Amino acid sequence: MNAVWIAGEQIRRSLVELENLHPYFGMAFLAFKLRGLPSGATTRLNFAALMREFLKDYYKPSDKYSGYYNPFRTSNPSNRWLSEKYPSGALQRITVDTFGGAIIHTKGEPFWGWENGYVDLLDNLRTETHSSRIPLFHLAVWLYRDQEFHKEVQPSDLIEKLRKEFNLSDHELRLCNEDEPNRAELVDGWLDSDPITEEKLLEIIGWPPGETQRGAVKLDRLEIRYVGPTELLRYEPSERLNIVTGDNSLGKTFLLDCVWWTISGHWGDYPAAPRANVHTSDPSIEFSVETSRSSSRTFKAQYDWDAQAWALRMAGDSLSGLAIYAKHDGSFVVWDPSRPTIPVLSNQIVMSREELWNGKEIKDGQGQILHICNGLIRDWVSWQTRGDRFEEIYSAFIECLEILSPSESERLVPDEPVMMPNNSREIPTLNMEYGQVPILHASAGVQRIVGLAYFVVWAWFEHKKNSELAKRVPQDGMVLVIDEIEAHLHPKWQRAIVPAINKVIDRLSDNLSVQAHIATHSPLVLASAETVFSDEIDALHHLFLEKKSVEIERVEFQKHGSADAWLMSDIFGLLHARSIAAERAIEAAKSLQLSDDPDPEEVTRVNSDLISCLRDDDEFWPRWRFFAEQYQSEE
Repeated sequence: MNAVWIAGEQIRRSLVELENLHPYFGMAFLAFKLRGLPSGATTRLNFAALMREFLKDYYKPSDKYSGYYNPFRTSNPSNRWLSEKYPSGALQRITVDTFGGAIIHTKGEPFWGWENGYVDLLDNLRTETHSSRIPLFHLAVWLYRDQEFHKEVQPSDLIEKLRKEFNLSDHELRLCNEDEPNRAELVDGWLDSDPITEEKLLEIIGWPPGETQRGAVKLDRLEIRYVGPTELLRYEPSERLNIVTGDNSLGKTFLLDCVWWTISGHWGDYPAAPRANVHTSDPSIEFSVETSRSSSRTFKAQYDWDAQAWALRMAGDSLSGLAIYAKHDGSFVVWDPSRPTIPVLSNQIVMSREELWNGKEIKDGQGQILHICNGLIRDWVSWQTRGDRFEEIYSAFIECLEILSPSESERLVPDEPVMMPNNSREIPTLNMEYGQVPILHASAGVQRIVGLAYFVVWAWFEHKKNSELAKRVPQDGMVLVIDEIEAHLHPKWQRAIVPAINKVIDRLSDNLSVQAHIATHSPLVLASAETVFSDEIDALHHLFLEKKSVEIERVEFQKHGSADAWLMSDIFGLLHARSIAAERAIEAAKSLQLSDDPDPEEVTRVNSDLISCLRDDDEFWPRWRFFAEQYQSEE
C-alpha cells in the first residue's frame, strides 16, 4: 500500500511549533492569499463568509462543535476553541485593527486589498505583535492532517504544497520559516498507514465545549526532573492500588500533587517549583496516561521561567476523567469533566474543610450566587428527611458509612437530626454505643471518615446528574488520591481502611474502575492491604533519600503479618518495634554479646537500661540474662 497520512504524534509535535504564531497569519492571511487579494487595489468580498468557509475547511476538527479550533497563540491556552461567531467578530477586528496597516479597506464597505509594500508592513506588524515567522512545515502538518500522501513524501514536499496552494511569492517568504524540521521537530515515524481519526485528534488537541472524552484516565508513568526534592524521580503506578511510603519531608504529598496535576491539569494548592540552582532547560515533568479509548500518550511540560509556570501543550480537560483528591488537612478536590464550565468555575472544584461541612458558594460574572455544594451538614439532613427523592443517594451514603466503620461492633449509623444552641440548622447525628452524638461533636477520626464518605458519594452523584443533563454516559473510571489516609484514625481503624475504600467504590457502581494513589506512614495501613493486594494490578512504592535527592523505588509487596514486622521491614527501617530508648539498650546489649572481652561496668550499665525499658517477660531477657550474670560487675 502506497498511501500514507501524517501521524498523530507528528501533529502533536507540530502544534507545539505553532503556539508562537499569531492567528492572523494562519487564518486571515492565508484566506486572503487563497482568495487572490490584489495588491494596490481592492476586490469585492464578504469577509465573514470568506473566513467562515476557510475556517470550516482547515480549523474545524470536530463536526459536533459549531465553532472552530485555534492552534496558534492565545491568551487562554487552556481553551483554544473558538465560537462560530469568531470569523465575523474577533478575527475581523484583529485583521482591521491590529493588521489594518497592511490592508486597503474602509469599515462598512465590502472592498478589500493589499497595500503596496504589504509584505514589509506585515513583517513589521509581526515583530510588533511578537509573532514567530510562519513555520511552513508545521503549518502544513496541521492544514493537511487528514490528506492522503504517497509513501515517499518528504517534509519538503509538504512545504512546497503549501507554498503553491496558497500562492506564496518569494517576497512573502520573508514572513515564513521555510526550513525543513530538525531532528527534534520531526518525530520518528512521522507518517502513518492510517489517517488520524477525529477521536484521536481530539485526544491530542482537547475536546470542544460540551464534548468530553468519556473513557477513564489512568496514569502510566510520571517522570520529574529537577523539581522539588528530586533530581530525577520515575513513578510507574499500577492500574488499581498504589501505596506510597517514605519518611517525612521526602515528598509524598509533592508526588501526589504532581499526580493530580497530570490528571486534572490543575495544582491542588501551589505549583511544584524547580530545584534551586538548576539550568533553565532542566526542570521538566513528563507523564504518560492511558484511557479506555486509546493507547498510552505521553506529554512533557517545561518550566517557563518568564511566566513562573509550567508550559504544557495539553489543557487539563483534554485528559478528562473523574478524579477525587482527599488531602491530609480535611480538604477535598474533585475534577469532573461532566460539569459545565463558566469563566469563574472550571471542571475542578476545591473545597476547604469548612466548605465541605458548610457548603461552597461563588458569584458568577453578573454577581449571582451559585450554590456549588450544600455541604455535608445540609445535604445529610436533606437526604435523610426528604423522602423518596433522595433515597438512592442517602442509601449509598449510609452504606458507605457502614463500610468505612472501624469495626463490626462500632458502626457509623446515622441517628435523627437535632437542633443545637445558636444554630438554626438541623445537625446530623450518629448513634454511638454511648448515645446520640451530633456530628459536630464527633471525634476527629470520625469526622474525617464521614467527610470522605460524603464527598465521594456527593462527587459521584453530581457526576451522574451532570452527565445526564449533558446527555452523556457517566465515566467508567475514576482516579482517587488520598494523602495520609491514616490521619486521626485509631490503629484498629487503620487496619481496616484500605479494604473498606475498595468496597466503597464497588458500592457506587459495578462498572467503575479506580486507580488509587494513597500515601501513608502507617504499618497498619500496609498490614490492612495484605488481604486485597494483588501483584498484577497493585504496587507498593517507597521514597528514599539518595545523595541529596529523593528517589522512588517499586518494592515487592510481601506479607509481614503483624504491624511490628512491617515496622522492621525495609519500608520503615526500624531495628525494633519499640521505644528509642529500648532500641538503643538492646543494640548496645547485642554489641556487648559479640565482644571478645566485654567491660563488666558497661554490662552492668546496659543491664540497668534494659530493666528500665523492657517489661519483665520481654522476649529479649532469655538471651541476655545468662550473659549478664557472667560478665556484669559484682558491685
